[in-house]
This record gives sequence, C-alpha cells and structure tokens, in this order.
Amino acid sequence: MKRAILTIIIISLLPGLIAGCSKKQNKKRNPKKQAYSKPLVKVKGRTLLADYDKNGQYEPFFIKGVGYHPMPVGRHPSDWGWQESFEDRIDNIFNDEELLRRDFEFLKKMGCNTIRIWKANNTFRKGKKRYPNRMTTKTLDLAEEYGIKVIAGFWIDTKEPKCGKKGPIYKTPDFTKEGIRIRHIKPFVKFINRFKKHPAILFWAIGNENNYHIDSLDFDKMQAFYSLINEMASAAHKAEGKRYHPVAFVNGDIETIGEIIYETADIDMEHLDVWGTNVYRGESFGNLFEDYSQRSQKPLWISEYGLDSWNSVHHTTPTAGGEDQETQAKWVGNMWGEIVANKKIVIGATVMEYSDEWWKPNEWLHKGQYNNTHDHFGTGPQDFDCDGNIDWYPPAPDNFFHQEWFGIMSIKEQDFDLDNVIPKKVYYTLKEKFSGG
Repeated sequence: MKRAILTIIIISLLPGLIAGCSKKQNKKRNPKKQAYSKPLVKVKGRTLLADYDKNGQYEPFFIKGVGYHPMPVGRHPSDWGWQESFEDRIDNIFNDEELLRRDFEFLKKMGCNTIRIWKANNTFRKGKKRYPNRMTTKTLDLAEEYGIKVIAGFWIDTKEPKCGKKGPIYKTPDFTKEGIRIRHIKPFVKFINRFKKHPAILFWAIGNENNYHIDSLDFDKMQAFYSLINEMASAAHKAEGKRYHPVAFVNGDIETIGEIIYETADIDMEHLDVWGTNVYRGESFGNLFEDYSQRSQKPLWISEYGLDSWNSVHHTTPTAGGEDQETQAKWVGNMWGEIVANKKIVIGATVMEYSDEWWKPNEWLHKGQYNNTHDHFGTGPQDFDCDGNIDWYPPAPDNFFHQEWFGIMSIKEQDFDLDNVIPKKVYYTLKEKFSGG
C-alpha cells in the first residue's frame, strides 16, 4: 500500500520535475545576451564610420558641426566651478540643463549632428571636487537626446610667444622631459575612462594649435611634442581596448603635418587616427585639400573655420564699422561647399563658433570686472618674428579678427538668468547647406 501511494506521488510530481529540468536546460541553452564588442566609431582609410545602432553595419559619418562654448554674458572660462559668490547659480555651463536644452534645440533644427567642446577637461585647480571636468554626463545625456554627437577636447596648456629684444620668446613646457609627458598622459587616460562608455562620444580631440607655440626651428622640441601626441593616442587606445574611439589632434593649419623634420609623417604618428586643423585662409580654403592629401593618408577634420560678423572701416580702428552678417554667411557658406566637395579627404567640419563670446580675447581685460560689453578687441596684423615688419594680415575683409563676433548666434543679456540667443544669417545658411549633404 505504501509502495502504491509512493508511486502515485512520484507520477503526480513527474511533470513538474520534467518541466523544472527543462527550464534548467533551456536556461543553459539561452545564455545572457553578450555586450556589443565592436567599436561604435572607427576610422577606415580617410573615412569616419559609425555604428551607433549596434547592428554591425557601419555607415560613413560626416561631421556637420559647430564649436560649442556658450559663455553667458558676464561669465568667464575660469569662472566655472566657483561657488563663493554665486551660491544660487549653476556654475558650470556644461551642467546647466536649461542652457543646454536652449542651444541643442537650435542646433537640432539647424541640422547640426556634432559639437566640438574645446576644453572638456579641467585645467584649473579649483572646482575639482564639484566638477572634475567641464563636460559632464548631463552634457552628453542631453546631446544624445537631441541626436548630437560630441567631440570631446582635452586641452594642452601652452602659451603664445611674445616678442623680446632678440626675437620671439617661447614659454612652452619642455615636452622632452618624461615628467611633463606623464603629467599629460595620465590625466588624459583618466578623462577618457570617465566618459568612454557614453554613446554621445564621437571621438577625442587633443590640444588646439599648440604647434604655433613652439619654435618651428627647434626641431627637437617640435618632435618631442608630436611624439607626445602619438603616445597619448596610444594610451587612449589601450585604455578603451578594442572598442576605442578615434583620437585626433587639432593642429594650426597643416604646415607642420607630414613633415620629416618634425616627425609628423603617418609612419611616425601611427596611433593618431585623425588630423584636425584650424584653417583661416579667407573666403576659400585654396589648395588645402590637395596639399593635405600629399602629406597624410589619415582623415582630415576641419576643426575650426569661419569669419566674424563685424566689419571695421580699417584694421587700425576696429570699433569704427558695423555688423556685416551677409559677408559672414557668404564666406562660411562658400567654405562649406568646398568641404563637401572634398569628402574623399575630409570627414566634415566644426564652424567657429556657436555664439558670440563677450569675454574675449582677455577675460580680465577690464581690470577684473565682469565684461558685460560686446567689444571689438581681437587680432590684427601680426609681426611673428619680431623684426618690426608685418608678417601676416588676418584674412578677413578688414584684416582684423573681432574675437567677440564669431558666433553663428548673437547673444543678448536679459533681466532673467538665461541670455537670449538670436540666429544670425550664417545660421540659416548652414541650415540650408546641412540639409543638402
């Protein structure tokens, strides 16, 4: 009787036992979905490829971009991260959601797919605890929400040379010294590890025109600097592993690229993925693309180009004149046309710049007082070799670069917190151009 009852119990439990075994077997047969192991962005030849939807199909990504540094009226770059006098204020503009949404809405409507942030890292000692970097996760989250990718800039702090009695005086760090090199590589890797997993990142961009701050006749120092850039790119690749984002360096024009004496040929810069270059040659790029194609097989990114919207009567009297949005729009539109026509070489561009910046060119020019004036300071004809003769005239209609007027958006201070931004004619020109390719 007991044996019969036991048999009945076993038979009644058998379906459940079989189902349980089946579930365990199915669990083994259906392991957890593996993480996407391929890079979201990569370089192939002279093309930038992206697979942000992770379907394994890479498509060319052409940068329709804007340099982004929307400094509000009365604010300064070194002002961020400081809460002593402004306790009720979001002191890092790159963490100000209202400001970011205001701008990203304009950029989205314009057809912009990329912003370049010049200095996304922290080069100040203060503010490290609250904002260890200028760019924040909120910056990237909102950019991703609006369909905008980010070129995250890592700043290398070098100074422009000044004239002395015997010629130009260069005060650039000695990049031949191992300690100085480590002080650049380590924070760069730390910066990358902070943001490398965010889907809004397009690639990393080191520096900004640092080649202009090194004596071009001091070959050892110039070689040491570019070898540091190559080493930083290598360190970035290792930090990210197989899924690494490309690394670019932002050069001043292309004059030092692909030069044996500076060890900037492709074979020397093997870890650098993209050459960025700030180009100001007037209404046209001239022979830039043809010249570059003979210097390097790497993709070219025009990291800055454009024209300010103020046109003075003469470069010696920069305040005398008026705003000329028509010429700004015409020149920028023509240059974008040349960029598109050279897609086999260039991967796109980021125009200089999103909004006028009233603090330039020297944030403390007014004896430490906040600059609430849209001034006309800037860059006129230059004597680079300090011999008393002009070597270069800014390629603008008035031979003067008005630093506070380069924006594609005007800004106007308002009584409440957020400035009013107003599209210039160049905004609508680029909007039309971007929609065409």
